[in-house]
Amino acid sequence: MLNQKIKKILSKNLSLILGFLIPLVIMALYAVYRNMAPFGNNTILTVDLGQQYIDFFAYFRRAILQHPSSIFYSFSNGLGNEMIGTWAYYLMSPLNLILLFFSNDNLPIGILFLLLIKIGLSGFTFSVLIKKLKLTKSWLISSSFATAYALNGWMVANNLNIIWLDAMILLPLITLGLSQLLKNKHSALFIISYTAMLIINYYMAYMITIFIILLTIYYLAVNAKSIKEAATKLLRLLINGIISVGLAAFILFPVFYSLLNSKGQGFSSKLNFKFEYPILDIVTKLTPGSFNFDQMPNGLPNIFVSSMILVLFLLFFINRTFSKRLRFATFIMTIFLILSACFEPLNLFWHAFQFPIWYPYRFSFVICFWLIMVTLTSLKHIRSINLTQKGLWIIIIILIAMIGYTCLRIPKYNYLKWYTVTIEGLMILASLIVLITPFRKEKWFNAGIFSLVIFGIATNLFLSLDNISYLSNVEYRGYVTKLNQVTTNLHAKSSNQLFRINKDFSRTKNDPFNFGFNGASLFSSVMNPQMSNLIGNLGQPNGDGVIEYSSGTMVSDALLSMNYHIARPLTASVDVPGIREFPERYDQAAYKYQNNVAGFSLYKNQYALPMLFSASKQAITSQATSADPIQYQSELWSNLTGNQSVRRNLFSNRNFDNVRYNNVTKHNQLTGTTFNKVNLLKPASLELEFNPQTNDSYYLTLGTEMQNSKCDLFVNGNQLSLSPESNSIKVINIANQSKDKVVDVKIQFKKSSLWLQNFTLYQLNNSLFKQTDRQLQAGSIKVTSPNSRRVNAIIDTNNSKSVVASSIPYSKGWHAKVNGKNHPLTKWDNYFIAIKIGKGKQNIQLSYWPTFLNLGILVSVLTLLILLVQTRFKKLRK
Repeated sequence: MLNQKIKKILSKNLSLILGFLIPLVIMALYAVYRNMAPFGNNTILTVDLGQQYIDFFAYFRRAILQHPSSIFYSFSNGLGNEMIGTWAYYLMSPLNLILLFFSNDNLPIGILFLLLIKIGLSGFTFSVLIKKLKLTKSWLISSSFATAYALNGWMVANNLNIIWLDAMILLPLITLGLSQLLKNKHSALFIISYTAMLIINYYMAYMITIFIILLTIYYLAVNAKSIKEAATKLLRLLINGIISVGLAAFILFPVFYSLLNSKGQGFSSKLNFKFEYPILDIVTKLTPGSFNFDQMPNGLPNIFVSSMILVLFLLFFINRTFSKRLRFATFIMTIFLILSACFEPLNLFWHAFQFPIWYPYRFSFVICFWLIMVTLTSLKHIRSINLTQKGLWIIIIILIAMIGYTCLRIPKYNYLKWYTVTIEGLMILASLIVLITPFRKEKWFNAGIFSLVIFGIATNLFLSLDNISYLSNVEYRGYVTKLNQVTTNLHAKSSNQLFRINKDFSRTKNDPFNFGFNGASLFSSVMNPQMSNLIGNLGQPNGDGVIEYSSGTMVSDALLSMNYHIARPLTASVDVPGIREFPERYDQAAYKYQNNVAGFSLYKNQYALPMLFSASKQAITSQATSADPIQYQSELWSNLTGNQSVRRNLFSNRNFDNVRYNNVTKHNQLTGTTFNKVNLLKPASLELEFNPQTNDSYYLTLGTEMQNSKCDLFVNGNQLSLSPESNSIKVINIANQSKDKVVDVKIQFKKSSLWLQNFTLYQLNNSLFKQTDRQLQAGSIKVTSPNSRRVNAIIDTNNSKSVVASSIPYSKGWHAKVNGKNHPLTKWDNYFIAIKIGKGKQNIQLSYWPTFLNLGILVSVLTLLILLVQTRFKKLRK
């Protein structure tokens, strides 16, 4: 009896089960084929998934399991920042809880498992949509089209952007809820699914919102019998949309404030009314394998849905079973979506008026969804089309023209290959044969469609992802295992202390998130631009959503409370897979060596200022303005100490003693000069020498043109790693403790010319730095941090009008108490927290709470209560 019930359940839900399993199995087979852990020595990690998201997932585990206070604020977030915006953009998917069962070094396995689940659920929810809307009775059709949706071109191209994939899961449910809403049925499904989307990822929810509005207009254009009816349905949609926003207010309100200080500052106000590429080129993306690495930064929209679905979609428009009104509305909707994917103002509109940095046309998953949904409608009456119909031959001519045009574009796009275009042509031919041949049995017809759709989808996935390289498991686990030993050792030494750590290496810019320490590097789409500007002003690489504290000075280390410096292993006997080297810090010798852990050398920076320290009142009345990073640091240090001579004497310019021009044009000046090769076919270099007369630290500034794609830099024969493109002038350390030792700097050209922009040698006055550093550290001060949201400090001062400065970025979420009483905060250098205090012993408490979070919670609770009361009232009326 039990077996019969199970069989009945399985039979009744076969399409749902297969909709989940088939796309999951196809992706799993590819993972096995590429030897991804746990099936081999590779991982699913590539590009942003390996350089950004995995570190956020490591933080996610730590926040949930060990440090819940870091959910609201984290000092691992660059120099320190609120975390609500990060959670809302990266981490709010409930499916991420799966990762709690995987250790940090096994996270790539957990992420692969998470990806498979998301792909399977995408197919499942689409199967639910098909079943509820009664689009087909065949489990073969339902499961194959669910697979086409779950593994469409957008999913294949963006599976690495795993944070966006919940949109694929929820879009079918939101559409089903919208259908019920517009048909005056219950609205619960729409409210639940749309609210979930708003909470999980507001960015993708924005795109789905646009699509919901378009679908509503499309539905009303086809079905509304009067303007009054259309207005009533639109009002109902608006009300339910507002309810969803109200329910999600607890996350949306603080996120809105966060956006005003991060992504919201990047809106593009300039519209260029132009096509971003020849509009016909979009047909090349209907070819299997039409995705590779070059498509990530500046590619075309990924809209592959299989040749069978393409043919069926086109046949819809010649099928006279459908009304002209329906076909015309479908045509207009399709044209709008195509224009959105190539006309710049529309594309910008879909991306909230911000040009995407990599991964263009992020909304194209809705185009794939639209193509498949129209195709399912087309399939219902496909038998009404026959060979004698003129429209059919027009469609065939269009398909032939598409193949021909794609062939012509092969030289233009490197993802196009003759064999992939041939496959597309054969698949189109096979699809036409299956659709037009009068099968006697329906099951053979359905089986033909199933086979061609699944084959097309699987072929596209394998061909496309074979163009992508993945990180090896050894590279990830080897690095994580070793650095975990180092950071664990540090955490054990300094419980509840608040400081930052500097390294001369990394795997990613988000290492602080992965290993739970406070640093000054970050790769995040929701970074505060002010933080990027500050790091750039200090002479460190920065860009859109990127900062990297890779080559500081003794002054910037002290300013930013870099209490410890971790130096990479310099011997070949210590192998650290996946390590990325920064320029060597010669001035690390000025710090106190502590010990060696797993081959890494640990130094204690005795000059690092506490995170809160006594400063001159000039700190809050003056601001550093120099565009030169060395001068900028001098100004900051001068303002903190209140000593104007520091501004002039902390750093000084130093000339090179000798210059050798090797196949390079000679000039009397180095800085600001463009040097050209004499013989373009021969190597070229500049060799510069200077003989330090003191043991001070020496630093070189490099303009934005001096990057690793244009030159190599050597100091005494050792190559220094230059960063890729940066928005700022960079500072690197080239000498320390080198009195009377000639320092040789060699610049090897990689191009025919090189602009030595902002190329200047500086000498730090070490004795003046140490003297003024002691001044800033003077007095009794103790800083502790019991959790990520609280900072405590005890400070004793003799000045009745003292200023306590900090290296904590200012935010309205921070609140201060001095001796138990609320106390106002101010800023120094228009960025960091400062507090004006009186004479004597002062007990300072800083606490953080996200701005607008309380208001958001209140609105969400009130919306939920109103909804519950309304539901209860309706039940009582019935």
